[in-house]
Amino acid sequence: MKTFFLLITFVTVVFITINGCAVGPDFRLPDLAIPGRYTATPLPSKLTKAPSESTDARHFVFAEDLPARWWIVFRSPELDRIIKQGLADSPSRQQYVQPL
Repeated sequence: MKTFFLLITFVTVVFITINGCAVGPDFRLPDLAIPGRYTATPLPSKLTKAPSESTDARHFVFAEDLPARWWIVFRSPELDRIIKQGLADSPSRQQYVQPL
């Protein structure tokens, strides 16, 4: 029985190894079609009507890095509260490593 198990294991490992090389050394990733933009028309640089109480026009800022705490950009106390609660209730890496 032990010999049969070893034989099956050996055949399986050989089969996986041979099939792993089936792609070949000349494998090339397919070309990706990356669109120039994701909207039908280009975005305007400024909105003429602001959808809020403010009378200031809204401006789009392109290619700007977001802060690590990206949700503060929205200035929403409710969103801030939900994310803080989620981070507080989420297990940390330390909690996973500790039992080991």
